[in-house]
Amino acid sequence: MNVRHVISTVYIGLTIFSAINTCRADDNKEIVQTPIVGQGFVDAQQKAASAANAYASILAKKGTPTFTTELRKALALAYPTSILSSPKAMNEISSYLRNNSKDLSEATAQQLHSSIVDIVGGTPVDGGERPIPPRLPTKTDSDPRFTRNLLVLLSESRDRVYGGLPTKQFVNTVALTGKGLCTGVVIGKSAVLTAQHCICDGATESVFVGADMLGNGDEYRVKSTAVMKTCGSPRATMADVGLVFMENAFPDGIEPTRIAAPAEINNATTLRAVGFGRTEDNVTGRKMMVDLPVASPDCTGVVQGPSGRASDTSYYGCNAHFELVAGHPLLGRDTCNGDSGGPLFVESKDAITGAKTFVLAAITSRAIETPGLAACGDGGIYVRLDGAIRSWIDTQLKSLTDGTR
Repeated sequence: MNVRHVISTVYIGLTIFSAINTCRADDNKEIVQTPIVGQGFVDAQQKAASAANAYASILAKKGTPTFTTELRKALALAYPTSILSSPKAMNEISSYLRNNSKDLSEATAQQLHSSIVDIVGGTPVDGGERPIPPRLPTKTDSDPRFTRNLLVLLSESRDRVYGGLPTKQFVNTVALTGKGLCTGVVIGKSAVLTAQHCICDGATESVFVGADMLGNGDEYRVKSTAVMKTCGSPRATMADVGLVFMENAFPDGIEPTRIAAPAEINNATTLRAVGFGRTEDNVTGRKMMVDLPVASPDCTGVVQGPSGRASDTSYYGCNAHFELVAGHPLLGRDTCNGDSGGPLFVESKDAITGAKTFVLAAITSRAIETPGLAACGDGGIYVRLDGAIRSWIDTQLKSLTDGTR
């Protein structure tokens, strides 16, 4: 039977069931830090996850690499189909785009639909084709830790984003321009944290603050930079982190983010990535966010891969203790070019008030290298912001306040 037909059959049945049993009490409640969507999007996203899970369970035993691959592949097809066929979800995204994208403020319905198709990475429900992702299990698919956290993520649709959405939130996530494009995050009144290789590659002329580089925003000139390791240093010697210092302080509306405590990073099962990088449809310069299941929190574990047991360092190519590994819920998508240096946030809950906020856990360094796959799509490697790296950052920020920089 045709794969697309199987997915559609399972999806239709679950959609009907879900539609009958959906609670409408809080339709207008927005996802935390995600004002683009409301209950319509949440419902559509959950239907896609349920359909993908049911489909993968038919083909493989839950918890196996094949199950995870089929789950992610099915979700990559069901997710856009579910969003595009939900009038409420489409209305929520359309309203956001009209209000926050300068080039879409007076767009026709057809133009908005095309933009949403680009955002969700889907084939229009009225036709068109998109290649089915490969069946070969990726490295993250063979890691039980990733599978476990992926299933947890898919069960938490209320405050989660599976497939990537534009955002005007996370104001302190910025774009670095110059000889290339990177992402960074404001951690001081005039300091932006990014990847060392972004600075070495010349993305050091200015910093853009806004949601879309083709829309409204502000630019700030760069004064100086600092890197934890010199350009060209071996990857394993020190972390891929650097700081960009501005000529003038950011205004009060751009609050520096809080860096997470080590325990918050260690205990994270899901991290939210934010960046301006290339999407599946080669769109760049728009701030996007997505939630990523963690595979290895500190690159010190062991994976039972296809060729036997292997350490995280040899299996993923990450550095023990100061890097982590995370993957994308949908097969064939991930942080990509332009996302380098961008933040990974972990949700933090106030012990007294119960209020939820996002704090900075890591920054984007590079993709996992998997033969036979595209440069982006099999997970990424991210630099943790604790230990010696946190000490280096604090020292650099102190130099701003004591006048030594």
